[in-house]
Amino acid sequence: MVITENKSDFADDMTLDKFTDITRQAMLRKAADSNSTDPLPVTINGSDGRQYALDGIVNGVKVSYQVVALETDSNYHQIIAWTLQSRKAQNNSTLLSVIMSFRAT
Repeated sequence: MVITENKSDFADDMTLDKFTDITRQAMLRKAADSNSTDPLPVTINGSDGRQYALDGIVNGVKVSYQVVALETDSNYHQIIAWTLQSRKAQNNSTLLSVIMSFRAT
């Protein structure tokens, strides 16, 4: 899933790190028994991002997310891929490959 938000909709002091923190905290609140890795710098097709993993329970289902918050010239993007926690080990590299294929239009 990709959620794109225009940078003009945010206050002038918004940064990639602030955007990442806001969206990460929102995901942590929505999932029960949630936990997350710290965001790490990543570059996708020349754009700066922050990547983290998040596990939790959503609607009674144990899920594992790979998430990148990405900044392009005029937008912030959330690139979110998920799998069941029981399939995390086998699907994680595929989820990351899909995320890394993102191209802003």
